[in-house]
Amino acid sequence: MISTHLSFLRIVQIGLGILIIIFSVITYLFLVSSLLFVNIEIAIVLFFVGMEKIITGAYTVGKYKWLSIGPGILVTIFSGVPLSLHVPSEYRIIVFLAILVFVSGAARIVDGIHQESKWSKIFIIGIGAQTIVTSVFIISSPKLGAVVAGQSAAVTLLAGGIQTLVSGLGIGRRIRIKFHRRGT
Repeated sequence: MISTHLSFLRIVQIGLGILIIIFSVITYLFLVSSLLFVNIEIAIVLFFVGMEKIITGAYTVGKYKWLSIGPGILVTIFSGVPLSLHVPSEYRIIVFLAILVFVSGAARIVDGIHQESKWSKIFIIGIGAQTIVTSVFIISSPKLGAVVAGQSAAVTLLAGGIQTLVSGLGIGRRIRIKFHRRGT
């Protein structure tokens, strides 16, 4: 039973990590000056990020489960807002997307704090900190434009996708050790 859950979680993390990487690269390389396309591209990537946090949080054992699921739900739900707005105010939507990136970064930091491995902890907290710094940069200067904000967010989300993929590739061993220590 445990190995079935581990296999599913690994597949989900690897799959979503690959999707986040692909969409982040597409967003960065083919970013157009139209705000509508920037919204759609970044919102799609954030949707996958939120889904990964929800699914990973669902398999987390302990009292910190909702510290991953909660931000994941927020990011997933609110990533639909930019997709539903047809003619948004440029500055408002850039700030909104930056806030979602901030929440995603905060969730990564919380996830990193609870990692067992020192290197995993440093890597995940570093990605989360980079995400927060990028979001603060975008919020503080939304007049730089949609393309600059989109490129900054795409690079940050690319790093998060790599972290998700790496977690998926290495998660089986870490969880098995946790379950083995408990005697199950």
